[in-house]
This record gives sequence, C-alpha cells and structure tokens, in this order.
Amino acid sequence: MSEQRDGNTAHAAGDLAAELRRLLRLAESRSGAPVKVNALAKKLHVSPSSLYAYLDGSTLPSHTVLDQLLFELQVTDEERRQVAARHEAVEDARRTRRKRGTARSTPAAAPVVSPFQLPPDVRGFTGRCEQLAALDALLADREESTAAAVAVVCGTPGVGKTALVVHWAHKVRGQFPDGLLYVDLRGFDPQQPLDPAEVLGSFLRALSVAGDTIPRDLAERATLFRSQLDRRRILVILDNAASEEQVRHLLPNSSSCLTVVTSRNNLTGLVAREGALRIPVGSLPLRDAVVLLRALLGAERVDADRQGAAALAERCARLPLAIRIGADLAFTRRRAQLTELAAELHRYHLDLFNAGGDERTAIRTVFSWSYLHLRDDRARAFRLLGLHPGHDVDGHACAAIFGVDLGEAALRLDDLVRANLLEEAGHRRYRMHDLLRAYAREQITDREELTEGLRRMFDHYMCVAAAAMDILAPYDRYHRLTSEEYEEPDTPLPLLSDAEAALEWLDAERHNLLTLAEFAAQHGATNRVVQLSGLLARYLDTRGYYADAMALHTLALGVAQSSGNPLLEGLERYRIGTVHMRLGHHVKAHENLLRALTVAQQTGDRVLESRTLNFLGLVSLRLGDNHGALAHLMDALPIAAETGNRYLEGHVLANTGFVHRQLGHDEEAITAHRRALVVARQVDRELEAHVLNSLGLCHQRLGEPAEALSCHRRALAIATGSGNRGLEADTLKSIGNVQLSMSRCEDALEYLSRALTIAIGIGQRDIEGYARRALGQLHARSRRPSEAMTHLDKAVRIARDTGNRDLEVEALNGCGEALSDTRPQLAADHHELALEIAQQAGNPWQQACSHDGAAHAYDLSGRPDEAHEHRSRAKAIYSVLGR
Repeated sequence: MSEQRDGNTAHAAGDLAAELRRLLRLAESRSGAPVKVNALAKKLHVSPSSLYAYLDGSTLPSHTVLDQLLFELQVTDEERRQVAARHEAVEDARRTRRKRGTARSTPAAAPVVSPFQLPPDVRGFTGRCEQLAALDALLADREESTAAAVAVVCGTPGVGKTALVVHWAHKVRGQFPDGLLYVDLRGFDPQQPLDPAEVLGSFLRALSVAGDTIPRDLAERATLFRSQLDRRRILVILDNAASEEQVRHLLPNSSSCLTVVTSRNNLTGLVAREGALRIPVGSLPLRDAVVLLRALLGAERVDADRQGAAALAERCARLPLAIRIGADLAFTRRRAQLTELAAELHRYHLDLFNAGGDERTAIRTVFSWSYLHLRDDRARAFRLLGLHPGHDVDGHACAAIFGVDLGEAALRLDDLVRANLLEEAGHRRYRMHDLLRAYAREQITDREELTEGLRRMFDHYMCVAAAAMDILAPYDRYHRLTSEEYEEPDTPLPLLSDAEAALEWLDAERHNLLTLAEFAAQHGATNRVVQLSGLLARYLDTRGYYADAMALHTLALGVAQSSGNPLLEGLERYRIGTVHMRLGHHVKAHENLLRALTVAQQTGDRVLESRTLNFLGLVSLRLGDNHGALAHLMDALPIAAETGNRYLEGHVLANTGFVHRQLGHDEEAITAHRRALVVARQVDRELEAHVLNSLGLCHQRLGEPAEALSCHRRALAIATGSGNRGLEADTLKSIGNVQLSMSRCEDALEYLSRALTIAIGIGQRDIEGYARRALGQLHARSRRPSEAMTHLDKAVRIARDTGNRDLEVEALNGCGEALSDTRPQLAADHHELALEIAQQAGNPWQQACSHDGAAHAYDLSGRPDEAHEHRSRAKAIYSVLGR
C-alpha cells in the first residue's frame, strides 16, 4: 500500500511537471525564441536548479512561485485553472501520505477541530515577490527540519506587513489542514497591548480545550499550548508584536507548525535566540505602487494618467496604507486628474491622509503608535531627523543635528532603525520616507529645538563642504565660504585626509547639499543659498553636474535679486554664464556674462571683472569672434595680475595662448602657455592639466605629435585623478586627434569614443561636437563614408544649435573631406561655406584648410581653374603661418 501511495504522489507530480513543460514550449513557440532558464529563475526569485526541479517533477513549486511562473509564461485563464488543479492533486496526495504516516506513529486520535481565524485577504494585493518567496522557502525548509520555524516580518508603519502575511496565509492554507491561529497583539495600539496569557487562553479555547482546564499560570498555559500543537500542521500568525517577550510564550515548539510574527520592531532577540528568519518589508517599488493604484481605481483611469498615478504613488511614499487612502480620496473625486490630487497631497501633506475619520488607519494615528513608545532622547532624535530635507543622512550629520558625539548618535539611530522609524541606506547612512519625515517635523513644538537643530545642520554641511573644497582647490577661494560665515560645530566631522576623500564626501552628499539650498530658500535662510552657490560652484563645474549647477545658481540669483545686492547678482550671473557655456548655450552665456561684467565694473570688484572677461573671451571664440575674444582676454590679464589672484592669472594666460593659436600666432601662443604653466604648477593641478592640454594643441599645430602626446597624456593623468570630467573628455579628444594625425586609427577610435561617451554623459555639447568631427574624419579616411557623415552631420547640427562657429567650420570641412570622392561638387560647397565662416571669425588656419579642401574637390569635379585658385590661396596663408 505504501508503494501504491508513493506511486500516486509521483504520478500526480509527473502530470504537473509535464504540463509545465508543455506550457514552456508553448511560450517559446509564441515568442519564436527559447526561454532562458537563468533569466526566468531570476524573475521567480529561485535558483535555476530549483526551476529545473519543478520542470522534472522532483520538487513541487509553492503557490507563489507557481503563480509567478504562469504569469511569465503568459498562460490563459483555462490553462491556469488546469495547472492549479494538478498542483492541488499533488498537495492532496502528499497530505494523505503524511497523515497516514502520523497515524501509524501516534496512537492518539487527531483533534477534530481545525480553527481558521485568518482575516479576509486584502483587495488588490500586489508585488512583494521577494518576501513571499522567503516565506515559501521557510515553509519548504520546514519539511526537512526538526526545529520550529519562525519568521519575523518587520517594517515601518503602514508598509503593509499584515496584508502581506494574510495574503500569503490564504495562498498556503491548504498546507495547514489542522488550522490557522491569528491574533492582533496590539503592540503599538494606544490601548493596552494584549497580555500573552490572554492570547494563550484564546488560542487554547479555539483548539477545543475546555475553559475550566486551562491553567492560570502563563508558563503552564504555554506548555499546554505547545502540547496541543505537537505534530499538528498549524500556522500561527502573531500580528503587530511590540517585543520579543510578548511573543516568546506563544511560539510552538513543533516542526510541523510555522509561526509568522509581524512587528514595527526588528525583534532581534527572536532572531538571535529562536533562530527566526527576519523578512524586512520596505516601501513598494514604484511599478508595484502604480499597479496597486490600478487595482484600486481601475485600469482606465490609471492608464489615462500614468504620470499622475506615479506622482500620486510617490506622494504616498509608496506605502500601501497611504496608497489605499490616496486611492479612496481619488475615488471620491472621480473627475479630478491624478496629477491634481498628487499636487494637493503635496500641498496639504498629512492632512488628507485621515482615512475618512477612521483613527485606526489614519496615517498620523498609525505613526503615533510607534512614536509614543520611544524614550525621550530617541523621540527627540526622531523629531530632529524630520528637519533633514535630503534623501539620506550619514552618522556625522546626525550627530551634529542631535548635538551629541558619534557613539551616542549611533545608539539613537540604531534604536530608531529597530523601531522601523528609520531605514539603513548603506554603511552608517540612514533614510526616512517623506510621510514619516513630515510627521516627525510636526512633533517639534519647541521653537528653540527647531532653531538649534537647523543651525547645527547647516553649519555641519557648510563646514565640511568648505573643508573639502579647500583641499580640492586651495587657491580658488574667492567668493567661497569663509569660517566667519558659519559656526564650527562642536560635534565630530568626517575625516577628509586627501583630495580623494574630499571628492568622495562631496559626491555622496551632493543631493543633500542641493536639497539643503532649496530648503533654505523655502524657510527664509537666503544667505545660506548664496553661500552654498559659491561654495559648490567649482565642484559642480569640474564634475560635470551642469544641470545641478544651473538649478543652484538660478535659485541663488533669485535670492540675490530679492536682497537688492548688485554684487551678489553679478556673481550669480557670472556663474550662470559659465554653466551656459559648458552646455553650449553660447548666446545665453554671452548675455549673462555681459550683465555680470557691468555689475563688476560698477561695484569695482576687480576679481569678478577679470573672471568675467576671461570667460567672455572663451564664449566670443565659440561665437566666431576671435579678435574680440583676444581683446577680452588682454583686458582680463592685467586685472588678474593686479588682484594677486594667481589661479585666475594662470587661467587667463592659458586661454590667451589658446586664442593666439586660433589666430595663427604660434610664438605668442607658446609663450603664453609656458607662462601659464609656471603659474599653474605653483597653484593648481587642474589648471596645470588645462594648460598642458592647450599646449599640446600648439605642438600638434606645429607638426610635433610626440610633444603633443606627451602634454596631453600628462594632462589626462591629472584630469582623471582629480575627477574633472569635462577636462578628461577634452583631453581624450585631443589625444584622439593626435593619433589620427599619425594614422593610428584604432588608437584614435578608442580615445575619441571615450571622449564622446563622457561628453554626452555630462552634457558638454562642444566637446561632443569636436569628438564627432574627429570621428567623422577618421571614418572618412577609413573609407566608411556613411559612418563619417553620420558623425559629421551631428557635429554640424550641434555647432548650429549652440552657435559654435569654430566647430561649424571644422565640421563643414570634415563633411567636404568625407564627400570628395563620391560627390565632389557637394564637397566643394561645404568647403566654400566653411571658408566664409572662417573668414568672418578671423581664423587663418581654418581658412587655409577650407581652400585646400575646396581645391581637391574642384580637381575631382573637373574644374581646374577653381582648384588652382583655391590651392594658391591656401599656399599663401600657410606661408604666412610658417607652414
């Protein structure tokens, strides 16, 4: 008989596996490609070996895994029902075998009553595949274990812990034929939490134990409870537990049972002593949060406003409880757009999350149950963290905000993490979702606590940021924060031992620093906004964070205009102008820099005047006014020397040399660069790299590729080490050009491709354009005209979009070179247009290149007279240039 029963189970499992294999083949035929087992297993949150075991019938998949598998295979509803029936048949066969085995080993009759105390499943449950898989795995492991299985499902208030566990319990109820016990322990309820003895009495009565036989003593009740559960397959759910002590007496000790505890605390003691599996639950991923909204509001409304649905989910912090309240609000306002509701939730924040007056599900009430259980110093820490506007915060900033040392701050933070009022976001970094942050901020009723917390927070970030910038750019302190403008915190600061550590801290805190500026503007701390703008300007520029820089400087400009301080407005105009230049907005850059120059001259700020003239020179060069560019730089140079700002003087000298090169003044260019290099080596490594890169261009123009490569490679090493992304891209582009001039096409392709990738990534359109021009030239010389024109056409479009006349000339000449063999007349037209622009800009080198290219194109077009004329003019210009 035993063999027959085993045979029945194996037969049922074989039928299920065969059906799964058939559906897998059907999915492959529909898609026209084989199903990748590794990718499919990853989606199911199982190992590939487990998936193979399901398909050969040696392992039975859990309900959760099976549902996900059928979803991925896109089966029909009828096929889903057939598979479910086969799955149930295997489970029935296994349950029958287990019961008969138990009957043979246990002479006593099994209890008749099978309690089912599970609350209803929640509507629209979605996501949580990882947590469901963990519970499934614990259930499967129980079959092989002699120890009682316990899971602790923990997470922040409103995150959906109970919904998760109840949903899972409904799916696996068939595996617990002897019953399901459930209790809400009310661990964080404003009422008295349930006493374990009271819970045990209720459980024993549900198991048909006569009331007069239930002992009064807690330990004796626990012993009787465990005896009743011995060898019975029962699921015990202990919901909303406050502490380990509240649940310890309620845990079965039989491996046939499984216990799931939910709590806002991590219940570390259960993990350590009882070997419980901790299953953390966080906010829903955005996709799942929108799916939940779709289930609650209907597909038509959500699909019609996907952006609004996403915004609404984010305003609800992707917390299931808040999403359900938000959906209820949307349901009552059927004509309102979801985008409007999201904006309203942002405006009124917690006020609309009242769940129709139901205090037990209103967000504030739910949060308060956890907050009121905190010790006073922990409650104060929670409140103060609500002041922090950023996405996450590190331990040093927390210590500063609390006004304590690092050790004490760590203790408070750890307690808040255990209470799930705070999440760990990395090593000693923490985050709090928006709704909790709003609730925490509401709890600050002491004005002094608010003021002091904000002051300590701002001073901490400004002090560390200033220290970081002093390490990275010690000679560029003009307009940066000074120690008189903030109070040195008496709490520990992170150790910034070198440039790498300083850059690492700035990168980690960039979002916080920018959010801090917005927060300061909203709360009237306008001086902090301007200070942060000056403090971060160079960092944001060199790292290529141009969008962030534009947002910060524009915010500071508004503050400066409101203050009526013309010098502050001039400074912000200058900063905005430099960002526009980096982004290739040369006309806007020119406008802002001219306004900054006017302010500098009116206020007598000579450093600002020189800096602005310096960048006006670069912008004028891009706009095709080479002589105007040189005039600006020649005006800037004596002012920079007069101020004693060596960094600025070196920068102006380097740019002066660059413009001289464009004008064909080789001797003046080399002299200016060598003077700049002396200064740069005294004051700033990044400036040294800038000068070396520009000096390499001079050597390249003079036909000295080895010297050019030496300069560019030294510049690249400095740029890469300092993290200056724009300079790195520019230097890579320069090396690629030298390699191309030496016919090292593979090396050129590598360097130019790297330059293009970085330029696109940071939004440096000028460098992108020059890199595409060089790549077009490379492909043209390699007889790949289609690839060449793809890059060159984009380079021309970038030049015209940005107003970069110098790039336009180079790109048009590149187009002429690429087209000369196949469409010589069109090539000649491109060279003629390039010549016209080069003449307007006063760029003799590009004029000569245009004449030379036109001569070659006219030769191929059968127009020797025009070819001769252009060749003669090219020779004349080259002669003047000493070529």
